Amino acid sequence: MSCEVPAHVQQVLSQLMTQFGAVAPVASNEVLEIGRQKLRMTASGELSWDMIRGALIREVTFGGTTCPTEEVCRLMASFLQRLPLPRLVHFLDMVLPQMVPVQSPCHSGRRRFASSYRVAGGEQVVEYSLNVLKLYWSRSGIMHAAIAWDNKPLLLLATALLPNRTTDSFEREAGPPYDKQRIQMGLRSGNTVLICFRSGVGHYQSVLIALTADLHPNKPWQGQHKFWKYVSPLRTYFAWLPEQLARTYCGAALDRSPGLPYGEVHHLQGSKSDFRHSMVFQNIYHIGDTKSAQELEVFLRMSPERLRLCCGIQCRDSFHPNGPRQRQKLFTAALKLLWFAIGIETVRCENEAQIALHAALLPLLRLEDGHVLATLSAIVLALCEGRTGLAISGVFGLVKLAPLQPSWLDSWSLTL
Repeated sequence: MSCEVPAHVQQVLSQLMTQFGAVAPVASNEVLEIGRQKLRMTASGELSWDMIRGALIREVTFGGTTCPTEEVCRLMASFLQRLPLPRLVHFLDMVLPQMVPVQSPCHSGRRRFASSYRVAGGEQVVEYSLNVLKLYWSRSGIMHAAIAWDNKPLLLLATALLPNRTTDSFEREAGPPYDKQRIQMGLRSGNTVLICFRSGVGHYQSVLIALTADLHPNKPWQGQHKFWKYVSPLRTYFAWLPEQLARTYCGAALDRSPGLPYGEVHHLQGSKSDFRHSMVFQNIYHIGDTKSAQELEVFLRMSPERLRLCCGIQCRDSFHPNGPRQRQKLFTAALKLLWFAIGIETVRCENEAQIALHAALLPLLRLEDGHVLATLSAIVLALCEGRTGLAISGVFGLVKLAPLQPSWLDSWSLTL
């Protein structure tokens, strides 16, 4: 599913972001006036911030390639209702547009992807044997691989064939002028591509995210297009998405060829124990963009407990906000650590773990700035009041809400 904020609401969010982002305290009357004028709110009683928050949530539209159920819409709406107005405005204006890792422009069946011009040009050879080097598996289950292009200009992408234009004519900059909006030379970091290949007798399709590329070190010869080095690089490094993740975000692109199975890394030719494999390349399609494959992996390797905790949801219970003193284990661990830090000069260490903790904390607690004690006090206060974030304004010289993480507090509670 996806969430979309209408254009007129986006203007309201921009005005509210300006108000909440100012150094001076926010005037409540100005916020209420924005809600009254821009959202056309009329109330019999007194207008409040909660009413403005409810109006913003009602304007958010839920959709996607498949219509979400009412239960899913209510779940998303209840999540938004747990956010106070300043956080809701920040979430809708800055966080929500970045929550879709891969944006695939393939919702229309009439749209044709930007495919390889060399393959689509109907030239004599339409399949190319390429080497694929497996680099490593990331902790999120994504294989990082490198494809060597063997001096073949396969990364000249076009939405359609152009009259009187061959692949070589783009390299020599010879031929009639063309619409540069329909031609893309090479892949940029973050481009999401669909690769069709053959391994043995099997035909497959896979979704990859371009990371970076190794270009030819020599300068282009006279008359060669200055961007041709991106069309025929030495190799390109990709993040090879697993099938479940690819179908989640690029299902519409994969569904255009429903009879073509998804190709995982183990489908490549070669032994599983080898790092170098091969495939018979058939075509490549540019289907969308993602801001950063590294950011995608950061979200994927987060444990469910941390994601739920960052949203103010208890780790092992049903979806509802945390109330005061409901995270008792975290509160006990933080309180023990605060006691340990306050009495660091006189505390008696009972085991090797406490001795190591004592040796690590003592130099930090002797600093005059008091950052460690201030942070521990803020953690205890946040857990005591049931907050979902840790306010560290004035502690490290910046205003930021850092989500509480249970793992290191639990480990310290076991140590103490």
